[in-house]
Amino acid sequence: MKLSSTRFLSLWAVALLVLSGSVWAQNATIQGRLTDATTSQPLVAASVIIVGTNIGSASDGDGNYAIANVPPGNYTVRATYLGYAPQERQVNAPPLVPPLQWIFL
Repeated sequence: MKLSSTRFLSLWAVALLVLSGSVWAQNATIQGRLTDATTSQPLVAASVIIVGTNIGSASDGDGNYAIANVPPGNYTVRATYLGYAPQERQVNAPPLVPPLQWIFL
């Protein structure tokens, strides 16, 4: 079965529309570093979540975390670590410019 040029162009146009939606939906990355307020030592494997969602991350060996693919908007981010009081920060996640939030537990 051979596709006519009109049908081929129609399928190509639909594919471009589907792909362009994902290109224009610019999501942000919420990232930062978790450290002890007294010693400034990194908090390794701390949990960082966006409150009210199941989106989150854990800090790495340097205390850094990144929550990628976050739709633009205002969020409450909660960091928890065993032996420390949970901390929350308000974050504005704009597209294209990822914010850097420093949370000291």
